[in-house]
Amino acid sequence: MANENQLRMMNWVEGNRKKVDELSGKIAYVYLPNTAQPGYTYFNRYYFAQQDKKGAVIDERNNGGGSAADYMVDIMARQLMGYFNSKVGDHRPFLTPNAGIFGPKVMLINERAGSGGDLLPYLLTK
Repeated sequence: MANENQLRMMNWVEGNRKKVDELSGKIAYVYLPNTAQPGYTYFNRYYFAQQDKKGAVIDERNNGGGSAADYMVDIMARQLMGYFNSKVGDHRPFLTPNAGIFGPKVMLINERAGSGGDLLPYLLTK
């Protein structure tokens, strides 16, 4: 391994996620390092893995930019449309849309974001 930057980054992200979970138990934590391919990977991995949460903290501090993150914005803007009863297993209802965090979201930002990282908080508020 050439350096341990990625390991340190993952440790920092996991530490933040665990802290948010310890303090609330109901809020997801999602870090977005950029709005390029690694950022989409982080988003999909952390956002959908925590879709049982009631809200989310989206952390895009030091976001390196990339592209316009319309995919992330579209997913985060999803509204819960309805439930379908289930008569099988644990009788847990099915949701429409099937995946998402439908509660409130906050975004942590700072002045050190690149292009797409500047656009993302703006798009999320529209």
